[in-house]
Amino acid sequence: MNSFLQNMYSPKDIQFSKEADKVLENSITQAMLMASDDVGTEHIMLAMLFCEDCIAYNILCHRILILLLIEMKFCI
Repeated sequence: MNSFLQNMYSPKDIQFSKEADKVLENSITQAMLMASDDVGTEHIMLAMLFCEDCIAYNILCHRILILLLIEMKFCI
């Protein structure tokens, strides 16, 4: 086995924050609700919107709010 493969981490070696764990678990739920065979970025993004104590939630909400305000300004 080459040294690159020997030095790689396995998923069990990676420790996530409790918020990240919650998002990843919820992304599986989102994938199942959408009858998807795998978890994609769309499922992770949706899962972030259900984790209000996650910094990603705040960033997404802030971005969405800015986009809505811009849209309202130019559509009126």
